[in-house]
Amino acid sequence: MGEFAGMTAIVAELTDHGLTAMLRSLGMYVLTARSAREALALLSGHGAHFLLADALLPGTDGVALLRRVGEMRHMRVRPGRILTCVSGFPAPSDFRVLARPYGEAALKSALWAELPENRPCPAVEAERIQDLLNRLGIPAHRGRAYLTDAIAATLNDAALAGQLSRRLYPALSLRHGATAAQVERAIRHCIDVAWKSGSIEEQYQLFGNTIDAQRGKPTIGEMLARTADILRLEES
Repeated sequence: MGEFAGMTAIVAELTDHGLTAMLRSLGMYVLTARSAREALALLSGHGAHFLLADALLPGTDGVALLRRVGEMRHMRVRPGRILTCVSGFPAPSDFRVLARPYGEAALKSALWAELPENRPCPAVEAERIQDLLNRLGIPAHRGRAYLTDAIAATLNDAALAGQLSRRLYPALSLRHGATAAQVERAIRHCIDVAWKSGSIEEQYQLFGNTIDAQRGKPTIGEMLARTADILRLEES
C-alpha cells in the first residue's frame, strides 16, 4: 500500500469499471459519484487527495470537471486530477490520463505522479513563491530551490508541513538528486541566513507573532505552513 494508504480518492464514473476496488486495495478511502455535480459536492464536503473522472460523464464531462477543479486554488488539499477513458480516447494534455482497461502498474504510476509533493509547480505560482522568498531575504543558495518546491507541495496539501521526514524530504531528494538530510540542512541554512540578514520589518509583517521569541526564527515546518497560508489567502 505504501504512500497511498489512508488517502482519499473521489471516483466519478457513470459505470463501475473496477477502479474503485483497485484504489481500495491500495489502502485508499474511496467516494464514488455518477456525475460532475456529485463529484463537486463530495469534494466540497469531504475533500480528497485525488479526483479520477471519466471523460464521458453525463452533462459536464470529465475534462470540464477536472479543469474546473484545477481552478479551485484556495483549497488546503488540492486533489491530483486523473482523467479516465477508453484506450485511444483523444484526451487533452493538461492533466494525467489513465486508459481502460486499468492495470495496477499504470494506476500506481498515475497516482504517484499526482501526489501533492510530486506535481510540478505552475509557472505563475512559482513566480509568486519567488517574490515571497525575496521579501523574506532567502538567499540564492541551493536550499532556495528545495524551499520553493517544498512550499509548492505544501500549497497542494497543507498537511505536508507536518510530514517532512516521512514524505516531503524523500520526494525532494529524489527530484534534486540529493539525500533527505542534505535537503533539510540546505533549507535550514536558507532560513538561518534570511533571519540573520533579511528585513526584520518584512519578516514581522508576514509572520507576526507566530515565531517563538526565544528561537527567533521559524522551524522548517512553520516556514512552509505560514508561507503556504499567505499564498493561499492571496488566492481566495
